[in-house]
Amino acid sequence: MSNFYSDFYYSDDYYDGLAIDVPLDLDYYRTDNDGIYVFHWTFNPQYITPVLATLDFELQLDTVSTFDSPNFKSFLKTTAILYQNGNVVKGYTVPVYTRVEDDVITFYARVRVKDGVNYSNFSDILTAETIQNVVRSTEDRLLTALPDGNVYPIDEVNLPLNQRTSNISKIYQDYSLEFDREFLEKENTIWDRSLRFIRDERIYDVFGFRFGFPKPSTMQFVDYRYCLRHVQNAVFIGSTYGAVKEVGKGFTGINPIIVPFDQLTNFITAKVTTVTTIIPGSSPFVVTLTSSPKNVPSIPGFTYVGDPNDTPTPPAPTAGQFTFNHLTNVLTFNSADAGTSITISFSNSSDIYTYLVSPTTQSVVIPGSPFQVTLSGLPIDIPKIIGFTFTNDIPTLNQFNVDFNTGVLTFNSGNAGNSISIVYTPSVPEPPVVFSRQESGFAVEVILQNPGGFSIDLSSVQFLMSQVMPANVRFVLIV
Repeated sequence: MSNFYSDFYYSDDYYDGLAIDVPLDLDYYRTDNDGIYVFHWTFNPQYITPVLATLDFELQLDTVSTFDSPNFKSFLKTTAILYQNGNVVKGYTVPVYTRVEDDVITFYARVRVKDGVNYSNFSDILTAETIQNVVRSTEDRLLTALPDGNVYPIDEVNLPLNQRTSNISKIYQDYSLEFDREFLEKENTIWDRSLRFIRDERIYDVFGFRFGFPKPSTMQFVDYRYCLRHVQNAVFIGSTYGAVKEVGKGFTGINPIIVPFDQLTNFITAKVTTVTTIIPGSSPFVVTLTSSPKNVPSIPGFTYVGDPNDTPTPPAPTAGQFTFNHLTNVLTFNSADAGTSITISFSNSSDIYTYLVSPTTQSVVIPGSPFQVTLSGLPIDIPKIIGFTFTNDIPTLNQFNVDFNTGVLTFNSGNAGNSISIVYTPSVPEPPVVFSRQESGFAVEVILQNPGGFSIDLSSVQFLMSQVMPANVRFVLIV
């Protein structure tokens, strides 16, 4: 059983967006286009906030690790071929270095955050390389294989490609160009065996289909790759808790919180249901319950003799006995008990409830005078607003106060027009969530921690978590 909530979990332990993080895990993969690579990076979990979506990043490439050669390249999100503004991962598609004849070019990359005129420190330096160009070596092999140097221009192997003028050299050069394209595809195909390096166009066919998880249309490829990597880790990890954490982290960059139901304190157990009725005076002498018991009903003065679905089939009830069909909720009595008034007691099959009081998010623009925002529910805690602090006094710039009786937040006039997201816990809980006995005994509550405020497809999270959960474990997924 799974229930989805739109609120996101928030903790004071997380970054408030005022500092700048150093990018982590800089890596790259190739594309179908020769010389076009995708570089991508993540962040320390404590720095994941909504601020990341607004920042710029400077990616630097060079053929020396000091980044001061004539081959230096620098890209921002406006100068990259494509900027993937993912949730957990950011990525640039950029041109690298032209492949050279019969050799690879080793080059280096690093990235840093750019916030206006401010920069973070650089990431660790990544070493990358191009694929060698095999046009000349292929043409040289074809020319030197000719049978007679006096007839054929074998000596053209000593000339640059653009100075080879014979017809056969031109023909062989066309062959060599085609071979080079096949060589490039072969090298890329070898890399496609790795989730780290596989090209976007093939990532679902090689890896995503294993989990029945195509890339959602709203998800960037760099996030999809990151998510699949964590799902793959979940499959091989040694514990269920660890697997669930890997899946959750694949969507938010933060390990989720997992709470066994036996540690929750907000459960309400329903009372035993009692039904008073009369056994019919004519055949078939049956009573049908309107709800499904989780146990065999109890009837004072009567003895239960079995379920007609049992093997072997129980005997027909005699006087003072009854059978109970748990598939149809039908109690069958003996004709001798016709007209008898009876009291049937049982517990419903779903008799355990919990009220999940989750934080909720309200996104608004601070209005003009009197610079107040009214929450849709009364808060039971101090609301959290990134970039703002709470005060009991008249608010100054980037401060607010709260009237807990009315749910009104008051801001400073200097913040009028600011777009903000308010996170708070309302005083009215969510509707009760119902669990069966099995679910309550083996279930866990999984809280996705989402300090970045990302829009997450919870059905995808639930689907992937269900693949790493044991069959007898139920879970509630909330954000």
